[in-house]
Amino acid sequence: MTVAPGELLAVLRVGGWRCGVPLGLVVRVLSAAMPVKVPRGEGTSFVLRLGEALAPVVFGAALFGASAVELGVSDKMVVLRLPGGDCVLWVDAVEDLAPYVPLNAPAPADAGPWVACFSGGEPTLAVLDLEKVAAEYLPGGG
Repeated sequence: MTVAPGELLAVLRVGGWRCGVPLGLVVRVLSAAMPVKVPRGEGTSFVLRLGEALAPVVFGAALFGASAVELGVSDKMVVLRLPGGDCVLWVDAVEDLAPYVPLNAPAPADAGPWVACFSGGEPTLAVLDLEKVAAEYLPGGG
């Protein structure tokens, strides 16, 4: 995933993490709603109805290693337009906008598979790898 220097990131809070996603991929931000569990292959997946379409729900806390996710009434749902369709990223809060400032260092090994890179601006942000998210969670692999 490529992020251009100066590109605006939506700053999201996910548990103890602050992370960013390119603002150009954000369709809208919605208040929390109850997702519905539907069968998907051998496991299950959560979806929300967005207009006439169903969009998979990706829980930000799970991407950062949480074994359980507690849903809160003040949580936010960030609708992202990704290759392969829209998905909903469930986060604790949408806090701000910040420009992407490239770091001259690779992401730490313990950052996890969902972090593409880090932005060294204020605040320092883990930038989510939305290509990997799309490949994993969207029908047809993004």
